[in-house]
Amino acid sequence: MQSVNELCEKGNSLSEVGMYQEALSCFKHALEKTPETYDYEDERVWILVAIGDSASTVFKCYGIPETRIFL
Repeated sequence: MQSVNELCEKGNSLSEVGMYQEALSCFKHALEKTPETYDYEDERVWILVAIGDSASTVFKCYGIPETRIFL
């Protein structure tokens, strides 16, 4: 089982080589493993930003308006 940090690192690596959908999957799994408490707020925000960055790139690649897609 991968840790949150490992999932985020894998997501970053996948995103760097253009594998955005796979990166999104890693970031989503990392977010699911991060507790929804104040102590983990910074980590959750960082993961959500990474999801947004990856999703935005996927939308642009496929010409999909971002407002029509929900994660």
